[in-house]
Amino acid sequence: MTSSTILGPIESVFVNNPQITKPIAFGAGTIRYQAAIHVHGLCMRYRIVGAQSNVLASGDLYNSTRQIVWETGASYQDTTIAIGTGLDNWYDNSDIVRIHHDHTVNLPTQAYNTSSNYNVPQVIVVEKYLPINRRYDWFSTNNPPTSWDTKRGDILLNFISDSGVSPHPTLWISCRIYYDMIEG
Repeated sequence: MTSSTILGPIESVFVNNPQITKPIAFGAGTIRYQAAIHVHGLCMRYRIVGAQSNVLASGDLYNSTRQIVWETGASYQDTTIAIGTGLDNWYDNSDIVRIHHDHTVNLPTQAYNTSSNYNVPQVIVVEKYLPINRRYDWFSTNNPPTSWDTKRGDILLNFISDSGVSPHPTLWISCRIYYDMIEG
C-alpha cells in the first residue's frame, strides 16, 4: 500500500511565493507566515496498468487495486494512520473525517504467452471530480518559510494492490486542485 498527500502542491505554492501569504509575529522578533485557502474540489485522473513482466508470477495475471481519497483530522505534516490495508477490508475509523472516493479496479490480463511468460496487462483510466468545500489554514514552521503545515486536516490518497510480488500494478495520477485564497 502507498499513501500520499494531495495538498503537497499547495505547500510548494507557499514556499515559492511567500509574498502571497501574511507575515505574523511569532515570539520575540521572529516572523512566521500564515495563509488560508478554500478547496472547492479535486479533478482526479488515474491510469492504472496491471502487472507486466517477462517473468510474471501466475497470481499477478488477475490483479485488483483500490484507490481511496480521504480527509484526515491530522495536520499536513503529521504521520497519519493508513485507513485501508486490503482490497476488501473495512476502514480504520480512528482518523477519518470524510471519505471522498473509494474505488476498486480489476486488472485481468488480456492475453498471455506461455512460452515467454509475457502478458498483455489491462489498462484502466478513472476520472472523477470530488467536491471538497473545506477551508485549510496553513502556517510556516520556520523563517524563511520553507516548510508549511496545516492547523488540522489533510487530503490523502491510498493506493492498495493485491499483488504480493514485483512487478506490481502501476498507478499514474493527475490531480487538479480548485481553490481560492482567503483573507484573514
